[in-house]
Amino acid sequence: MFFAYCEFSPQMENSRKLASAVAPLGSDQQNYFRATLKVPVLLRNAQGLEFHTVSTNVSSTGMGLDCLQDPLLFLGRLEIEFELEEGEPPVRARGRIIWARPAGRAGVRFLNFDSGSWFRLQAWLAARREEQGYPVQT
Repeated sequence: MFFAYCEFSPQMENSRKLASAVAPLGSDQQNYFRATLKVPVLLRNAQGLEFHTVSTNVSSTGMGLDCLQDPLLFLGRLEIEFELEEGEPPVRARGRIIWARPAGRAGVRFLNFDSGSWFRLQAWLAARREEQGYPVQT
């Protein structure tokens, strides 16, 4: 089980007020909206090697990772699996690492999703945008 802890601060409240005053996000901005997501992530490379890492954020197009020990083992196409909410069906996607830093941070670009995963991710992201006060342009 994974827990994240964040203390509430007055600056967070101010940023929420500011977010509610911004214009609606266009469709391109909705694709690149990144929501904080700190959950375990399973990566599997083409040779079947598995590694457990942790996400930092997620968008429609990719995911930030932390604690990726050896990104060179995960070049090329990857299978990616993570839960948006504990106990919910996992999101399953294929992607590739598009950048990595020596400290263990990396970015993954999603290439495609298993059936249902794309829709669950989009619904989850829409809920996070709404929570943060970003109106969705239709």
